[in-house]
Amino acid sequence: KLVDLNLDDAINKALDRRPELKGLRAKEAGMKASLSASKQSLYFPEILGRVAYRFDGKGATGPDFIAGVGLRFPVFEGFADLSRVNEDRAKLKQARANIESLKNQITSEVKQLYLNLKTAEEALEVTRISETSAQENLELTEEEYRLGKSSAVDLAEAEALLASTNANHIEAIYNYKIAIAQLERATGEKIAEE
Repeated sequence: KLVDLNLDDAINKALDRRPELKGLRAKEAGMKASLSASKQSLYFPEILGRVAYRFDGKGATGPDFIAGVGLRFPVFEGFADLSRVNEDRAKLKQARANIESLKNQITSEVKQLYLNLKTAEEALEVTRISETSAQENLELTEEEYRLGKSSAVDLAEAEALLASTNANHIEAIYNYKIAIAQLERATGEKIAEE
């Protein structure tokens, strides 16, 4: 049974499920958060907190507990904060470029594997027809041989042709299953039923 698969669906599934693309998207989200934090450090104070607990041991009057809260205000730091913002912007831009590049690679890979599958389907159909034709040829040659109209050599050639077309058909089935497996790996989803 041939696989019924739409190329656009296969590409979309691959883009949704490929772990390396998910990883780059997570990295992009981290870069966005880093850029946001860098921008905020330019204009807003940073809130700091500290908590400490100390116990001196025997004879101590009691444990010491210290807590503190503070604010750190951005002061001119020689454009270091602005430089961090620009660096984070560049990293985010690079992360987005990496995502687009990988999406293009995945799309290209899925298209090629889809074409390989369609080629394998066509080869499978051609070998099926050839096998049927060789079987009919053998049956006709056997009948002619029985009637004395063809030789043993003709019969042997017809049998060899059938064996050859059987082997070609088996190879086409194998190539078809390989093409399915490669496309399933690329899309992250089972596309063929056993």
